[in-house]
Amino acid sequence: MRAFVVTCLMMWTLSSSAGSDAFLIRLNLNESDSFSLKVEIVSPHLDLDKVRFVLPSNVPGCISELKTGKLLSGIKALDSAGRELTVTRLSLNEFEINQARSLSRIEYIIHDSWHYQEPSILMRQLGTSFVRSKHFLINFHAVAGYLEGYESSPYRLEIIRPDSMYGHSAIGLGPAGRTDTAAVASYLALLDNPVMYNREKETGFIVGKTHYHICLWSEHDMVKVRDIARVLQSVSEGADAFCGGFNVKDYYFLVHYADPSRNGVRKEDEYGAVEHSASSVYYFSEGSDGSKLVRDLQLTASHELFHLFEPINMKTDMTSKLNLRAKMQTGNLWIYEGFTEYFSLLMQYRKELLTEQEFITEIRNKISLASFYEPYSLTDESERCYLDGNERGYQNFYYKGAVMAMMLDLRIMKLSKGEQTLESVMMDIKNNTRANYVLKDENVITEMVKYSYPEVQDFFDKYVKDTLRVDYNEYLSTLGWKYEAQRVDTERLFVNAQYRYTKASKEYYVTNVTLDQIGMREGDILVAINGKPVTKENFQSMLEKYSDKNSTKDVTFTVKRGGVEMDLTGPPLTVTRNQKNIIAVEKKVDSEKKAYRKRYSSGALHKNKMYKQ
Repeated sequence: MRAFVVTCLMMWTLSSSAGSDAFLIRLNLNESDSFSLKVEIVSPHLDLDKVRFVLPSNVPGCISELKTGKLLSGIKALDSAGRELTVTRLSLNEFEINQARSLSRIEYIIHDSWHYQEPSILMRQLGTSFVRSKHFLINFHAVAGYLEGYESSPYRLEIIRPDSMYGHSAIGLGPAGRTDTAAVASYLALLDNPVMYNREKETGFIVGKTHYHICLWSEHDMVKVRDIARVLQSVSEGADAFCGGFNVKDYYFLVHYADPSRNGVRKEDEYGAVEHSASSVYYFSEGSDGSKLVRDLQLTASHELFHLFEPINMKTDMTSKLNLRAKMQTGNLWIYEGFTEYFSLLMQYRKELLTEQEFITEIRNKISLASFYEPYSLTDESERCYLDGNERGYQNFYYKGAVMAMMLDLRIMKLSKGEQTLESVMMDIKNNTRANYVLKDENVITEMVKYSYPEVQDFFDKYVKDTLRVDYNEYLSTLGWKYEAQRVDTERLFVNAQYRYTKASKEYYVTNVTLDQIGMREGDILVAINGKPVTKENFQSMLEKYSDKNSTKDVTFTVKRGGVEMDLTGPPLTVTRNQKNIIAVEKKVDSEKKAYRKRYSSGALHKNKMYKQ
């Protein structure tokens, strides 16, 4: 199961300089002790009697109220002579400072979230880690607060680091000896630029107009840069081609692999990533086998990069502003996550990072997972998922939201006779909207109907706003794909597992082994069956041939294990399987379905421009 919590941060402007009205944040990483860090915020002159110091209760990416005030202790407000001013705690995340005209600086101790007594206080990718001389992850909403009313003021950074550590961030760290410096235009821009420090230099690559930087921390050095660089480059190339490039000059992958035995993570969906305008922060288990490591990173990085796909990020009166104290409720949150997830999978399918069968498996899994939430209105849950107790509903945006995006895509394709797709509709909305235009949140669906067909409104009314169950065959049949809610099969199996294709090496990895007759292991690479080399083109037909219920002969599977090839031979085992949410690709289809299938897999747009040549 893949259920990563991933979302997109808004974009805020960086600044190359800041004047005397700037706030200055000072951190000395050499003085970190017991997973804590002293924070000093130097304030410009304030013409106020009193002012509130606030730690954000909400930032883009979180799905519940932040309680970072638990991490703060020993707060002091000082004048220029070092005399203490009166500080009163108003709530968990807010303090009031009296005699604000005399305020010179604020000091306090902040504990990191990864090693706090409640490690789940923040999602790890939104949290902090202060491990002296080894690793620092600084998400500024959990480190530095702001003075109310001064969120738009510029900020400067001074971070003293150990000689042995390197700083990585899209914020543009300017090293001066052992002190890294940076300047941003506002507090919001500060939040948009997390910083990682580790002992390893970054590596990278260039795709299109963007220089991608890979910054890796592996707790026990089990994961190497070479293990992830090829994956991230393949994903970046695919996303760049699908999206027509990104308006980001430098992009940072801040990737973390932590020891699962000591990181406090109990569920798979606690791993994941969060997107910013020029970087993304990842948090995974260091103990994953090679094929799972590659697949988790590929799927997650694809999703994160697609948050930069501008047609999905429509500016509305709800999404174009940020309230640091409370969530702005929108009925379209499912679009921002569901469309992103769907397009990221579609890109991987078209770019051959996922085979057709793997793409179908992802959709099947989402249909199955979404069924646990029914009845479920995507718009209603979008509006209330941020309320306490409703956080679980957010996950279904990645399941039902993505599936509905696919069905909508096929509906638009059929209505237009292949001249339009969901992607082209979103592109048309973007291209026909004047710069900086802010759309009313309640008109988002109306705009999609306007740029496609009136019948699309019926789809939204039934399956998005209401809780009616969709007939998947009505839409999948456009491609000559057949859906069955349940099927009992008798077949002969040598091994029941998933086979993950890796385009870079052109190999199939064996994963999720649940039944084995011949000695196959997790992570084996399938090389040949009965001496015939396995390829992307013949793999599915060969599996079907030797799984036929009339086949009783021994079969030899050649696998590569630890770099050594070996033959595994044995007879099949007859099994009866009760399968749900089956999607089968019909072998014989008419010319119309062939044309739709080709258009869908190739990415041909209504302008007759082929994505995949």
